[in-house]
Parts: sequence; C-alpha cells; structure tokens
Amino acid sequence: MASLGKSETHVIVAPTGWRGDVLQYRRHQLARYLMEKRGARIIWIYPLPAVPAGLTRKGLKIEKNVADGIVEIGIPDHRGLIQHLGVLQKGFLECLPDVLSFEDQCFLWYTYPAFGQLSRYKWKGIYYDCSDLWSEMGDRRFFKLLLYRALKRPFLMRTERNIIQMADRVFVTSIFLKQNMKKQYGVEGYIIENGVDFALFQAKANVKARCAWSGSTEPVLGFAGGMKNWKVDFVLLKRIAQERPHWKLVLIGPEYGVRSEHFSRLLEMENVYWTGLVPPEELPGYLRGLDLGILPYRENLYNRSVFPLKLFEYLACGLPVVGCGLPSTVGHEREGIYIHTGSHPGLFLRGCEQALQWDDCKNARAEVARRADWEEKFHRMLVLARGGEDG
Repeated sequence: MASLGKSETHVIVAPTGWRGDVLQYRRHQLARYLMEKRGARIIWIYPLPAVPAGLTRKGLKIEKNVADGIVEIGIPDHRGLIQHLGVLQKGFLECLPDVLSFEDQCFLWYTYPAFGQLSRYKWKGIYYDCSDLWSEMGDRRFFKLLLYRALKRPFLMRTERNIIQMADRVFVTSIFLKQNMKKQYGVEGYIIENGVDFALFQAKANVKARCAWSGSTEPVLGFAGGMKNWKVDFVLLKRIAQERPHWKLVLIGPEYGVRSEHFSRLLEMENVYWTGLVPPEELPGYLRGLDLGILPYRENLYNRSVFPLKLFEYLACGLPVVGCGLPSTVGHEREGIYIHTGSHPGLFLRGCEQALQWDDCKNARAEVARRADWEEKFHRMLVLARGGEDG
C-alpha cells in the first residue's frame, strides 16, 4: 500500500455534482479535508442525468469550480444505466489520462457505486466510503419502486461488488452497513461514523437566529435536514404537534422530491414552522434557538443503515437529542445526552418530555461532539488507508 504524500490527486466519485446537493454531505467534507489538510488536488466525477451543452469533443463535461478549487467531470448517463455498464463507460473514461497526471500520486475514492471501470487505472490506492444502503435508494412510490428493484438495482449491486473487489479499504458509517457488506460481498468494512464540523458550530456560540419562535416560553423542538419522504416520519411529527399544541415544532432544511400528503398536512399545523434551506454557516444560529434536537426517522430498511449527520451537530450546539428509527445511534444513548425511542408517538413523546427535563449538560454534549470532529474521523480513515490497523 502506497503512503499518501505530496503532489496528491484524489478523484472522488459522487452521485451528483459538487453543488448538485443543496445540503453538504460526508463526501463534501472529505474533499475539503483532503484539500485543506493534505494540499491535494480534487477531481469530482459524477453522472449527468441528461446530455448538457458544453461537452468536450470526447463527450465529457469538464468544469473548474473556481470558488471551491474543485475540478468537476460530468459523465453523460442515459437513464442512469451508463454508470453501471462498463462497456458503455470506456469511451468516456479513455480521455481521463488527459485530465489526470498519473505521474502524481493518484487516489480513487468511491462515495457512490458508479463508473466501476475507473478502478482499472493504476491508482496508488482505491477506497470505497459507503454511507448509505444505495440498493434501497430510489422513488418510494409503489410502481416506480418495483421497476427500480427489477431493473436498476441488480446493476447497482453488481457495480458495488466490482468496486469492493478492487478496493484496498472499505469504510462504512454504521454497524448495519458493516454487516451488510459481510453478508452480501464477504468483505470486512471499517466503521467510521459521520462527524461534525465542530469549529463551525462553536464559532457563533452566543448568536441565535431571530425567528418567529424566538423568545418562546414553551418548548421549541427542531429537526434539521432534508425533508425526504422516505426518511422523515411526517406522520409522527404531526401527532407530536397535535398532542402538544403548546410546543413549537421547527423544520430546518430543503424539501426533496414530490411533496407528500403527510408533509402538506404537517405544514398546516399552527405550531409548525418550516424555514426551507438555510445556508450552512447560519445553521448553528437556528439550532441555538431550539430546546431539543429531534431525529424522527421512519422505521425502514434504508434508515437502518443511516448514521445521521445531525446528531453531533445538535450536540455541538449543546442540545439534548431524541431520535427514533436509527438503530445505528443506540450506542450513543446516555443520560443528559441522547435518547433513542420506538417510533410510536407515545414513546417518542415520553422521550422528548424526559429530555426536556434534563439538567443543563451543554458542556458534556459539546465534548461528545468535539470527539466526533471530521478532522479526527478522516485522520483515522487515512491511517487505515495507508495500511494501518484500527486502534
């Protein structure tokens, strides 16, 4: 295994463009860490859902994101199939040596199982960082879900298997993903849970956003993240708002996909507030206006694999946390810090009421978050990538 050193180029395979996600995920944090701490050049490869203007003569869309220092390469991906069919990828990938200098130390990071043919080049290291159960992604509506599972899912799993076979190290974010890797592919993954940009959430420690719920004498509960129908239990949230009309329920984040009837009905509640998208640098101010951070996840196979980004972000702001539908977080349960309950409204309500009665443990919560800083997570990841053992 080659050691990571100077003149590094790190190629990251992602599901969308650098700014294609309105939220910032683990893969974005990894790229920033490699640039800022390793001085690396980052090339971000992703599938283009349609053929856009501006393609090179060889079929790739190559852009330099000047603001963030990222070179983006979009590969046209007709109906989501080219990313999983190696025979169709060769024409696009043959021109990569024109962009990459393989005289540098070039490392390949898969954060999404696509473009398996990339692994055929002579990389100094190949790594698969798996943060989702990708085989369970897709439209949750019945007929589209059936179509996805019948057609695209087998291709995706084959791509994932090929990537894992070529990878020098496999990283996962939860015990469920580790067990799934072992069961499906016979591979041992290293668990590195999601982290937090601790400095960001401490930088404005005394600043609160001025919001409609500011100054409330009644409890203010909040969920921050994507409003995704397949992840968030909007039915549970509506019951909470109904059962405790004096509580204020704040939803912070953008909406994804087709709006569900359950989300629409939730927004009709008088004690429910939705901010929409909040810039990352402003999020700490919104969180500091809450009394309790909540993780109301649906109980389904996809969420069993999830380790939520928001757990440590809430704690970094000194908030107590209550969650459900997230077995990956059970190991973090602790008095004064975090409660994981069943998804029944009665159980979740009791958990919230208990957490709201906790003594002020802000320093203890912040300390838990500090130990989960992204820099610590990625340092450990690179030690393992160099061939070190898990301590």
